[in-house]
Amino acid sequence: MASKDCFRYFYEIDLDTDTTASKILHLVGQGKRVLECGCGPGHMTRVLVDHFRCEVTGIEIDKDAAKEAETFCHRVICGDLDILNLEECLEGQKFDVVVFADVLEHLKDPGRSLKQAHKILAPDSYVVISVPNIAYAGLLADLLQGRFRYREKGLLDATHLRFFTAEGLRELLTKEGYFIATWDRMQVAPEDTEFGACLEELPPVIREFLLDGPEAMTYQFVIKVCPSDSTKTVKDLKDGLRLAEEERLFLRNQGHNSELDTLRTRLAQTEAELTLTRSSKIWRLAAPLRALRRLWSGICVL
Repeated sequence: MASKDCFRYFYEIDLDTDTTASKILHLVGQGKRVLECGCGPGHMTRVLVDHFRCEVTGIEIDKDAAKEAETFCHRVICGDLDILNLEECLEGQKFDVVVFADVLEHLKDPGRSLKQAHKILAPDSYVVISVPNIAYAGLLADLLQGRFRYREKGLLDATHLRFFTAEGLRELLTKEGYFIATWDRMQVAPEDTEFGACLEELPPVIREFLLDGPEAMTYQFVIKVCPSDSTKTVKDLKDGLRLAEEERLFLRNQGHNSELDTLRTRLAQTEAELTLTRSSKIWRLAAPLRALRRLWSGICVL
C-alpha cells in the first residue's frame, strides 16, 4: 500500500453509532493489552487508549502511518504481516486481544497471521476481526451486469488480495484453530454504498433472488474468536450456543434450508468438541451441553 494511500482510511469514530469501528472497539473492551494489526495512522488506536484505557501495540506496513500511530501506541512495529514473525518481533510479549480490523483481506496469506496470533495470546484471550462480505447483494448485482470495478475504498478496494463469504471465513477460522464466540454483521442497503442503485437495474426476479440471500445486506462481518485449543469457559460455550441459535432462527425465518443443513453440521461438530472436554470439566460443561441438546432437538423438528 502506497504511503499516501494509507491516510484515506482515517475517519472519526462515534461509539454511540452502530458502525463497524464501534462494534470492534466494544468487542475489545476495557483495560486490555491489545495488538492492533494494521493500525494505520491510529484512528482506532486513539479511542482504544483514550476511551477504553487499553495499552496498544501496533503493527503497520506504511512507515508514515506508523509514525503517526506512535502518538497513541505503547509501541509500533513497522513491517509486513505477510513476512513478520510475530512471536520474535514482539519478543515474547502476550496480549489479551489481537485485532485484525479490515486487514485480512489485504494479506497474501491471512491464515499465516491468524496462526501466528496463537503464540502471542495470553490465557483467556481472543481475536477481533472484521472483513468485507464478497457475497453482498450490491456487489453481486454489479457482477451480474459485467462489472467488477476496483475502487479506492469499499468492498472492492484496489488493495484487497483476498475475498470472503461467511462460509469461507468460518472455514478459515476453523482451519487455523479458532472457536467463533460472537458473529456480528454490518448491514447496509446497496443504495447507501458505492454500488448505488445497481439492484434496480436488474429484472425483478433476479433482484428478488439476490435479496433473498442469507447475507445479502451484510456489508461486513465483525467477529470475536477464541483459540479452540484452549480450555473454553462456560461463557465461551454459551456465547457459541447463542450464536448458533440466532443463526438458526435467522435462516429459518428466511427459509434457507441448505444453510440450515450446514448449521446442523456445525452444531454436531460443536457437540463432539464439547464431548471431548467433558471428562475434565464435567461440572462446568453440564449446563451448556444440555442447552446444545435442546437446540439440536429444535433443529431436528424443523
